[in-house]
Amino acid sequence: NVELLGGWTLANPEREDVQEAAKEAVEAFNLKSKAKKYFRLINVTSASTQ
Repeated sequence: NVELLGGWTLANPEREDVQEAAKEAVEAFNLKSKAKKYFRLINVTSASTQ
């Protein structure tokens, strides 16, 4: 199989950069959310990179 240029590829969800991106995404969501309760990151089950 040949991967498409710019296509999505699977990434290890335990990678440090994946974990950091997920953490930052949850923090950004909580900052903009008007909900009274916050979300928290439990685990990353899958990840893709482009």
